[in-house]
Amino acid sequence: MHFYVAVAVILALAPDRLFKLLFAALAVVAIAVLFRMPLGIFAHPLTLEFGAGVAIAYLLQRNGRLPSSPLIPAFAAILFATGWYWIFVRGAVDAHLARLPTYGLGGACLVYAVVAAELNGARFPKILQWLGDISYSLYVIHYLLMKWAASFTELWRISPSGVILASIALSIGLAAFLHALVEMPTLNWGRKFRLRRPASTAPQAVPSQAQGAEATG
Repeated sequence: MHFYVAVAVILALAPDRLFKLLFAALAVVAIAVLFRMPLGIFAHPLTLEFGAGVAIAYLLQRNGRLPSSPLIPAFAAILFATGWYWIFVRGAVDAHLARLPTYGLGGACLVYAVVAAELNGARFPKILQWLGDISYSLYVIHYLLMKWAASFTELWRISPSGVILASIALSIGLAAFLHALVEMPTLNWGRKFRLRRPASTAPQAVPSQAQGAEATG
């Protein structure tokens, strides 16, 4: 939430400096993580994962394309497997820090590969496109729902896999509901508001940079 507020403020006040200011802020976060500085959420390794999305958006805006390679998703799969072994099998001392170079970097590689493939003409099944459409709502709701599901200790003892599958299905269902009733109406309102603004006051850099900020989510 802090990240999205920061992007919104920068787009409102200095849209032409979006990437410079975001990279500067992420550099501060990296220093805080490295030296274990007591800066609360700003020293949390998870914050740096947003930096990967910013970097992908920056490369796309700068070059207009992303080079594609089948090795990238393969590398992502290796990182996911490494994260699973390091965190869940070996038991990492700091799981949040361990997920940064494994699940975090692997996720960034996967996003990069999908965006690059789409830009190069790839087409994805309708179900994957729909999941992509609701992905932001799913991102917002899944953590709260998983925390709620974790409170049902008796069900976890009976069937952990059943609780996990039910939680995933419920998360997707709620995400679809939020996407249709909240996210899409809000986006449509925002587009209408932007179109009503005088052309002379609308920053020219906002559309592409807004897309870049969306890619980080």
